[in-house]
Amino acid sequence: MILAAWITSALVMAGLWWVQLRTRNAGWVDFGWTLCTGGIGLWYVAGGGSPAVPRFVLAAMLLIWTFRLGLLLWGRLVGEDEDSRYVALRAHWGEAANRNHFLLFQGQALLALVLAVPFYVAATRSGPNLSVPQMIGVALFAIGWIGVWIADRQKDAFRSRPENKGQVCDIGLWKYSRHPNYFFEWILWCGFGLYGFVGGAWISCAAPLVMLVLLVWVTGIPPSQRQALKRRGELYREYMKKTSPFVPWPPRQSGTRSTIY
Repeated sequence: MILAAWITSALVMAGLWWVQLRTRNAGWVDFGWTLCTGGIGLWYVAGGGSPAVPRFVLAAMLLIWTFRLGLLLWGRLVGEDEDSRYVALRAHWGEAANRNHFLLFQGQALLALVLAVPFYVAATRSGPNLSVPQMIGVALFAIGWIGVWIADRQKDAFRSRPENKGQVCDIGLWKYSRHPNYFFEWILWCGFGLYGFVGGAWISCAAPLVMLVLLVWVTGIPPSQRQALKRRGELYREYMKKTSPFVPWPPRQSGTRSTIY
């Protein structure tokens, strides 16, 4: 089942790499990663041998997560130019861009396989209909999903007002975190990790840990902040001084911020 998931993901990402060759938009890698991660999880659910109720609940969470993020990324693909992260990579790689993008796409296929570990455990290990850790996992998933939804709606509302053009969004959740959407996405993945904690399967904790590293130190906050500083300069620097980068935290006027709060 795992081998079939990896081969299918590799083929899907190879196809989307070909699409980005034609469209000159490497943002397809994010859309493909979302589909592969959700699809692998649903594949595990369909072929797993755990009780029906836990698999049904997991399938519902996966569909909700995949639909929201996939729809968001699809809107960016059809409505916006290539993300500045990929524009910079394309320029940096030069003639090697096509080869390196292929490796990037295949790396995301492997990442989807790693992040789907909790789904595999939850779908294949026998246990009670819904264990206490799984019920807590569902609650964390719900909190994370709602938090991401609220953060996105607040930013959209801020951007929709003409008087806010060129300003930094610092309303609602964005007053307490520079990236509340990333924070609640991580909470959501903590829910997935806990849901896969069946029979003491500590390996399911790998998914939220990997997601934390990616969001805080690799593909999440660093490129987003570089883009914000480039667009808004001193306004964003002032925002950085008083606002937590990740974990929602009361604003402060002085002091040094840590990496996460």
